[in-house]
Amino acid sequence: MLNLRIRSIASTAAIALALCAGLSGCDKETASDDNHTASSDSVIREQQRYLSENYAAFRKRQIDNIVYHFAIDLTEREQFHGIATIDFDLIKQGDDVSLDFYAGEINTITVNGTPLASTYEKWFINLPAANFKLGRNTVVVDYRRPYVTDGAGLNQYQDPESGNYYLYTQFEPYEANKFAPVFDQPNLKAETSFTVTAPKDWSVITTTRETKIENLPEARRWHFPTSAKLPTYVFSLHAGPYAVWEDDYPLVPLRLFARREIANQIDPTYWFQVTRDSFAFFNAYYDFPYPFQKYDQLIVPNFNFGAMENVGAVTFSEERFGSDADPSPQDKFRLASVIAHEMAHMWFGNVVTMNWWNGLWLNESFATLMANKAMEANPQYGDAALAFLSFKNRGYYADQLVTTHPIDMAVSHPGEVFGLIDEISYAKGAAVLKQLSHLAGNEKFREAIAYYIAKNQYSNTQLTDFTGAIAEKTGLDMSTWTVQWLYTPGVNTIEASFECEGGKLVSLNLLQTAPPQWPQLRTQKVQLGLFNTQASGTLKLSQTLPVVYEGASTPVDLAAEPAGCPDFVYPNYEEWGYVKLALDEISMATLMQTGIGGFSDEHMRSAIWQILGDMVNSLRLPLTDYVNFIVANLPAETSVDNLTFLMEPATHAFNDLEAMPPSDASRAALAALETVAWSQFNTAPEDSLRRRALFELVTVTTHTSERLDALKNLIAARPPARGALTVQWLRWQAIQQLSRYDVKGYQALIDTELERDTSETGRQASLLARAIAPTKSAKKPWVDALLDPDSAVTLSEMRAVWENLYPGKQRAMLAETGPDILAALPAISEQREAIFLSKLAEKFIPVGCRSSSVNALENAIQNKSEYAPAVVRALRIRHQEDARCVAKTALVPAA
Repeated sequence: MLNLRIRSIASTAAIALALCAGLSGCDKETASDDNHTASSDSVIREQQRYLSENYAAFRKRQIDNIVYHFAIDLTEREQFHGIATIDFDLIKQGDDVSLDFYAGEINTITVNGTPLASTYEKWFINLPAANFKLGRNTVVVDYRRPYVTDGAGLNQYQDPESGNYYLYTQFEPYEANKFAPVFDQPNLKAETSFTVTAPKDWSVITTTRETKIENLPEARRWHFPTSAKLPTYVFSLHAGPYAVWEDDYPLVPLRLFARREIANQIDPTYWFQVTRDSFAFFNAYYDFPYPFQKYDQLIVPNFNFGAMENVGAVTFSEERFGSDADPSPQDKFRLASVIAHEMAHMWFGNVVTMNWWNGLWLNESFATLMANKAMEANPQYGDAALAFLSFKNRGYYADQLVTTHPIDMAVSHPGEVFGLIDEISYAKGAAVLKQLSHLAGNEKFREAIAYYIAKNQYSNTQLTDFTGAIAEKTGLDMSTWTVQWLYTPGVNTIEASFECEGGKLVSLNLLQTAPPQWPQLRTQKVQLGLFNTQASGTLKLSQTLPVVYEGASTPVDLAAEPAGCPDFVYPNYEEWGYVKLALDEISMATLMQTGIGGFSDEHMRSAIWQILGDMVNSLRLPLTDYVNFIVANLPAETSVDNLTFLMEPATHAFNDLEAMPPSDASRAALAALETVAWSQFNTAPEDSLRRRALFELVTVTTHTSERLDALKNLIAARPPARGALTVQWLRWQAIQQLSRYDVKGYQALIDTELERDTSETGRQASLLARAIAPTKSAKKPWVDALLDPDSAVTLSEMRAVWENLYPGKQRAMLAETGPDILAALPAISEQREAIFLSKLAEKFIPVGCRSSSVNALENAIQNKSEYAPAVVRALRIRHQEDARCVAKTALVPAA
């Protein structure tokens, strides 16, 4: 067992080193290995932004049994005041003790009651060894720190209309040190308590429920009891004049918070029902009752992520889950899934926590899988299988990028987390765990998870603890599985090969291939679906065949009684496996003949849509052919879920076609896509969900003057038509499209819409609506803000605008600005925070779908040692995508 562990670590390290060299080298701010002193067990911490894994491992050996008490004063608006009292056991004497604390101001420090002058240079507080004794020690730090506005730390937001202030924290992965001096690493769990002074009309929310509220002359002081032992990244503090709803759930107190300004858009009944159903599922699945005192959920503004699993106080993005008063069923299902995802973390992540950040993928992948299982158990919220299929496709895409990497990667410091925790971690990781569940058997898998949590509760674990529990309870050889799936990047492709005689199927083989750069062939369990054409022209499932495949070719056992010769074979029926599919010639011919309408099962139709999209990205299908397939088959797609999922690839197809050098074929495809969007929209019932989904397609494909005028008239109508025309985000998307093509009067439409929609989401949508206009003057303020590290423009505003600042043929304008942006990349890397770069870099890297823009990016990559890892990653992805756009152009016929 020990030898296996050593080999696994070595394999991971070797892969990580190879990828580091191939992807980006090392971060400019990367923590170099901290210097070892004469004692091999001592480490001197280097002055640098991030905590190194090496030093974190040393500190884990140095201290234990940590208890924090934070006395926080939130009554000032420029900064907050804190007193952090930190008790801990020193278990190894003779070395300095360091507390992580970023860019604050220290008033006083005492160690065991003695005032101390410390070394503090922005990143951490160094406390000399001579001040500590073996056993219990107490450090008290009196400090001040500015609030953040980028969502990483203690964030302050002011509503522009009401003037109200709202605070929330976001500490993952390494941001708790922007709130207070702490030992900010996941394997130093601590008990935590708070005393918080805040304005009189504010609520204050932390991990535990308050036990007392004192009335002061100008404020109130809230007292919170000690929490369970938790890692620093999941304790939290939120405050402000939030609206609050409560639910009398008997198992645990439930509350929901949102800004007063959006309270009328929130459906607390739905939130609480999903929360109750999720608790019922997880308490049973884990066989471990929810262990914390309460369960609050907060909807907060300008949040950088979908949600965050703070213990007892989960935060959710207001922009995603609180900005639409009339969410679609797909929106509500997405919310239900995220509620379940965050709740899954309470056990897997918070009760049992990863030892270091290389384990974050397992944390997120597992929560994604558990959310899917919770939704499968509660089908009233939507189609979990369909949603997972679409989600998994994001993993396939990421796994074919030049930046793909093993699921389990070495992480030298927390600054690398944003570059490594991506769709490989979320989508591929969840899909791989799902196929492991099928391979083990779903009930045996559940038993193994329950065993793992019970065995490791309130402690930290490594990957071998997880795989060991699976092996122990299922009997699987997890060593081979781990190497194939977790330590080796890339996605394989399978294809069915079959022969028939006399109308009967006589042989069926599953062929597996791997990309040349990652030639690993894998083993997993899938299910083949065999279909036959009916007299009506539709395809009917005639047989399913489960098979565990391995190697280049696996024969499939056939039934004793030969089945009829299939017209269509789908090698991953019901999507058990994580694998790309290539349709055999017979199946492809059948698909082209029957079209989407040949399948009554919406899951199969969704799979077909996604296979064709992948064929475009793999340069096996011309983009114009793909668009023409959409045009021909969109009327036959009856699933609103599938229409909704189709919007993203259809939008990408439209923008790529428009960015390419124009040809008769591309112009015809663009016109046909616009025409089918409008015709299907106009014929859909006015209040139907189908019309709503199709209106989104209208808002992203309308580009001819006649239909732009028609779109303008729809938006300008007073009162607006029912149904789709009342959906606020769709109205903004339509206005943005009008601005994109410089339709006369778009500025007045923006002003009018801002009177209708005074929300923060509406304000940010209006920023893009003005910036997306095809003029240099519209773009310049946002390029200037990017290049100016002191700009007052917030990260959330930058994200809202740069998301679609240069769409379609406007990429040519971005190419003009490109040299300035590329020249500034070293400065941007140096001056911007990791969260800024991780959220924006892929948006501002200039592309043009021209050989010249591809060459410019290729030249920029040569200077990768000057860039932060997130910038290098973005450069490599955008270079690949830009080169792919050029290659797609070559496949488009001239006429």
